[in-house]
Amino acid sequence: MNVNLSTGEVTERTPPSLEIVYTRPRVAKDGRLAWSQHDHGGWHVVVDGRDAGPRGTFDPEWGSDGTFYAVQAENGFLDIVTIGGGVVAHASGALESPAASPDGSFYFMSLEPDGFVVKHLGKGEGANGKGEGAKGEGRRGEPADASEARSTEAETAAKDAESKEPESADALLRPSPLLPSPFNPAPSSVSAPRAYGIGRQEVSAVVAGNYAQDFHDTEFGVRIGDVVGRLDTLLLGAVGDVRGAAIAMRWRGWPVNIGLHAFTTKGDRGAELRGSYTAHFPQRVFRIDGGALGGSALGGSALGGSALGSTHSLAFEICASPPTRAITPAARCASGTVLPR
Repeated sequence: MNVNLSTGEVTERTPPSLEIVYTRPRVAKDGRLAWSQHDHGGWHVVVDGRDAGPRGTFDPEWGSDGTFYAVQAENGFLDIVTIGGGVVAHASGALESPAASPDGSFYFMSLEPDGFVVKHLGKGEGANGKGEGAKGEGRRGEPADASEARSTEAETAAKDAESKEPESADALLRPSPLLPSPFNPAPSSVSAPRAYGIGRQEVSAVVAGNYAQDFHDTEFGVRIGDVVGRLDTLLLGAVGDVRGAAIAMRWRGWPVNIGLHAFTTKGDRGAELRGSYTAHFPQRVFRIDGGALGGSALGGSALGGSALGSTHSLAFEICASPPTRAITPAARCASGTVLPR
């Protein structure tokens, strides 16, 4: 279906069906739409609702010059081909998900012994050039000469098949002049690059409260920050049985992240300045945290009066852990705290 992003209007391109699967839609510069379709005859590629490739083809992709790529399943292997143009890339593993680049090259996924990897073919490279399977080992260890001969036979067969295709199918694949379409809007000017700085600071409100028979308080505040979180500021205040205010800030624009937290309530006040540094290695994440805390508290004395006490401390923590988002049992940490006498 087509979705108009301006109005939200939805227009069907294919009727709903429980027997037919539609996937991977791809749009050409001139507005032609291709997709993979699975029905009673298996997978095949379709362009604007009409068959455009043999059975066993899927994952369509348009090149910047209008070349129509797809993945073809043949003799137990998955190759990347151009419809009507022969094999572009083949290997002993499966190749899939072609993605064309504006410079004429394209990327694809290749199944290797250790899993999928991303590979790249430059413009003009391919099965008969410097691309995948062109030199060295061919399919399942066949010699390079046999691999090249197989590629030549495949291209010859594809050209013979192309000459027998009906003219209507050829018209579907032939690049047409670039016409205005919803998928090809007129180019717009882009502003010159500039430093991000603190970004665009956005303000949002925070309101909360607790209300019970013997206790109540109301909390309010604002959050000021940018969309990527380079500078975040949170201001909070409370009235009721608990009165006070707090500010928390975090700056992530330097290699060392800096955080500041200060608060004041009835008789208590304090502030913490904290910094953290994280280094990523192939098998480890190394993190150093350090901070300083200071404040004072008003509490009852042994004589029943009031006494003002103060406290100051320095703390640090060093951790080395596997590359996960949280500190796991496999993490190794060392920490310490320095208190005044």
